[in-house]
Amino acid sequence: MQLTGKASIRGALTAVVATLLGSGAAFGANTGSRVESSILIYSETNRVQAAEGVIGLTRPLKGRQLFNGRVTFDGLTGASPNGAAPSSHIQTFTGTSGTST
Repeated sequence: MQLTGKASIRGALTAVVATLLGSGAAFGANTGSRVESSILIYSETNRVQAAEGVIGLTRPLKGRQLFNGRVTFDGLTGASPNGAAPSSHIQTFTGTSGTST
């Protein structure tokens, strides 16, 4: 990833929202329920973009039982199937069997 001197409002806003969502949001102090969240956004210019969001819920049930659930969204776009950098020259790839080209 290349860093530039230009400030990114989108990146700053994403960081603020992720911090606020993950900073102790809960249903109530007396219930013992807990909601956690996180977000990851990564991109390379003209290459790959990845986004992952996770939200989890922990809630006490009757007795000593506990409900714990988590949902994850994961998206990846723009990646080449081999992971190699783009090139105008012919590239050769081999797999574990040695037969792929």
